[in-house]
Amino acid sequence: MIRFRLGRGARAAALVAGLLLGATAGIAGDNAPWSDERGSGDPTIVLLHGIGADRNVWNLVAPHLVRNHRVVVVDLPGHGSSPPIRDVSVANVARAVDRALSDRHVEHALLVGHSYGAWVALEEAAVNPRRVAGVVVLDIGAFTPADTARTASLERYLRDQYPSLIRVIFEGMSIDPVESDSAVAHALRLSPDVLRAYFLDSWHTDMRDRIRDLTVPIHVVATTSAWPASQSWEDARARAGYATKGPVVGHRIDGSAHLIMRDRPDTLATIVERIAAELPR
Repeated sequence: MIRFRLGRGARAAALVAGLLLGATAGIAGDNAPWSDERGSGDPTIVLLHGIGADRNVWNLVAPHLVRNHRVVVVDLPGHGSSPPIRDVSVANVARAVDRALSDRHVEHALLVGHSYGAWVALEEAAVNPRRVAGVVVLDIGAFTPADTARTASLERYLRDQYPSLIRVIFEGMSIDPVESDSAVAHALRLSPDVLRAYFLDSWHTDMRDRIRDLTVPIHVVATTSAWPASQSWEDARARAGYATKGPVVGHRIDGSAHLIMRDRPDTLATIVERIAAELPR
């Protein structure tokens, strides 16, 4: 379970603590999300960011990966340069992302997803297995633990105290205060309707049934907040809900908050490159 560094004095902080990231609807958009690609080499690596970010969150990782791989980065709907979609759900966002991957003829790729983007990657693997050779999940479980009272309170904060709640959520994203401030500022520049829709969906998402029959390898890269050093991988995997027909491998990263790609870009790139090299050709 991902933990956030909480803002001073905010009642919302106690409600946010312990919740996993990830309704009002965004504006309809039928075009494929914005995407770009660089480099060459198999397998293609697709990078999917989380809620409130965009493709630039990968700027410290992508240069390592493009040395030996074709790298495709995608802005999720309503983020960066991508148009929003009408009804935000993991399934609908994955459907939109699939249009971008189809346009770029992506097949047999390694999908790397951070937070909500990880759920999108898992959904893509379930629906379009020919596109996906493996999935790397960054610092998120397969579901949000149900807590009706806490979720209802968060929904009220999201409606009535939106800027304060966004600050509480994003200010602990990095161990670097500058990066955390940047994450807060970026999230506050996005459409509130878009972020509300994503958060409301994330607080009710459960991917366990969707991934149960997956046979592609899943690699879970977790911070010590999500996977404490005192806990075995078997226990961490069970708690996070990653039960599939295929292999699920854990990778713990020390010295990082939720934005692993900003706090430990070299370490993350090395892990992703090693996973890519081990995929069957």
